Amino acid sequence: MLQPTQWIFQDKYLFKVVEQFEEPVYTDLINNVLGGTPEWTRLLSEEELKKQQELKSKWKPSFRLRIAAYFGEELVGCTSGWQSEENTYYMAISLVRPDHQRCGLYSELLRAVISFAQAEGFQKIQSHHQSSNNPILIAKLKAGFVIGGLELTDTMGSLVSLVYFLNSERRKFMDARTGFVRPTGLIRDLFF
Repeated sequence: MLQPTQWIFQDKYLFKVVEQFEEPVYTDLINNVLGGTPEWTRLLSEEELKKQQELKSKWKPSFRLRIAAYFGEELVGCTSGWQSEENTYYMAISLVRPDHQRCGLYSELLRAVISFAQAEGFQKIQSHHQSSNNPILIAKLKAGFVIGGLELTDTMGSLVSLVYFLNSERRKFMDARTGFVRPTGLIRDLFF
């Protein structure tokens, strides 16, 4: 199924699938919403920095998706992610400028990512969020994501891993594996 490359949301926001986000407006959006990102590379030696650049130049995810949300000509929201595993889409970053929050933009970005990932044939979508980011955690849980784990990182702190299963049987399997429900049918016969 062919996915749209641009669409209008609420008669005032233009959403576009883009190859790259425009700079410096993308970095300004990140700084506006997140207050910047940790500069952990300042902790590295010159040799380690060189190796990091070499690794970065070799890394080419086979599928990448970037969606920009505009209010007029102004970038007010975005999402970016890539294929992180054979059947997993990693939703790396999603932002909405504070003065455009609570308008449904994040939900629309989320809906679009789910639609694109499903059309590409991914089995699941994964993301990580700071454990105190209640608005995003709640929005994703309401959309059908489940908690897949907790992680503590040196660069981002305490994170919650969220997973969205695009295959309903895999979601049932996750529920059975966590003990949330008793396995039934094929899941019980194959795995329990």
